[in-house]
Amino acid sequence: MRTIEKLTKEHFASFVDIAGNAYPVFGFNTTEHKKKVVESVADTQENDPFTTFYGVFEAGNLLGGMRLHDYTMNVFGHPIPTGGVGMVCVDLIHKKQHVAKDIIQFFLREYRQKGAPFAILYPFRPDFYKRMGFGYGTQKHCFRVRPGDLPAGDAPGRVAITEDKAAVEQCYDRVFRATHGLIKTEERGIARLFRSEENRVAAYFDGDEIKGYLVLASEGTVDGNPMRQNMLIKQLIYEDRVALAGLLGFLRKQADQVDRMVFYTQDEFFYHVPTDPRDGSDGMIPSAYHVSNTSGVGLMYRVVDVPTAFKLLKGRNFGGQDCKLKITIADNFLPENAGSTVVHFKAGQADIQDGDDFDVEIQLDVSDFSSLLLGIIDFKHLYTYNQAEISDPDYLDCVQNLFYSQVKPVCITDF
Repeated sequence: MRTIEKLTKEHFASFVDIAGNAYPVFGFNTTEHKKKVVESVADTQENDPFTTFYGVFEAGNLLGGMRLHDYTMNVFGHPIPTGGVGMVCVDLIHKKQHVAKDIIQFFLREYRQKGAPFAILYPFRPDFYKRMGFGYGTQKHCFRVRPGDLPAGDAPGRVAITEDKAAVEQCYDRVFRATHGLIKTEERGIARLFRSEENRVAAYFDGDEIKGYLVLASEGTVDGNPMRQNMLIKQLIYEDRVALAGLLGFLRKQADQVDRMVFYTQDEFFYHVPTDPRDGSDGMIPSAYHVSNTSGVGLMYRVVDVPTAFKLLKGRNFGGQDCKLKITIADNFLPENAGSTVVHFKAGQADIQDGDDFDVEIQLDVSDFSSLLLGIIDFKHLYTYNQAEISDPDYLDCVQNLFYSQVKPVCITDF
């Protein structure tokens, strides 16, 4: 009989071996490194109340495992409990035995039972998790900008390298409360930024208060010249335009020693910031579009309880619309989440209703509904792509406005 149980110390070494074999990029390839990872897993399991490691067992053998995260996500200004899963791994000799399916179903049901309507993960293959009902999230972009092309910035504050974890956490918390999609961080999460030997945190100070910060690292350039480098901007957090100007001005001043500033951001409009947005590749997209950045699909979102999602979003204005909407979800992977939910919207306020009183019905897969509800894609695009149906096309504009969002969810939490 197969079971899923919380890992205990006698299983940590086996779990790390399985994870190392599943993801060689982790680099668990020396005895010393494996020992450190096992110690980290043990410390997390014992001391982090928000993170738990689980294993899949059969006949006493560990077949695979995962790491679950109890998160709070800002969803349009509402702090909503959200489940995260990482380090999903299956023993090489137990592939194609539905171990990963058992892992993800356990994960989804665990958080549905806890009353968390959303689940998130970083996919090793997006199509694999799309079939499990996860929808694509906001893309991340990589911009490679010459420092001298950044604005000089005329901000009254100062930028300095900081080790003040508490002040950085306070800044992040203020940005979290104002930003759709961000995950609330805890003390251990901020501490990890400073624990990495390659990271430097440069903060913008307004008096004694941090109003924004950069997480920086360096990389050598392709020619191997030790006197040339690129600077990696792994995080760019700011509370207002003044802090942003100060941080960009600080980066511009590094032009004497840095070839390119490499920004990792979900800001699709960032190419408007530098005077020259080209990434240095000299690439061209026909007929005359200069390559400015590369983009990727990463974090994926899933609704695991449709009625609960709407109840916890009480107070959100869904486009100011008046409409009685029946939402019918296909969810083969989590059947208890499939079916219809009737929501009456009045002046944009949602109210779950029993019965079958509705004006119009939409039908779509849970993966696409997840992206729709979070404002990642709009309804008209899903309808055009034949990924959503509507019973009365006269209501297309109404449904479009119900779910349309000017902002897409942003997430900088790695897990």
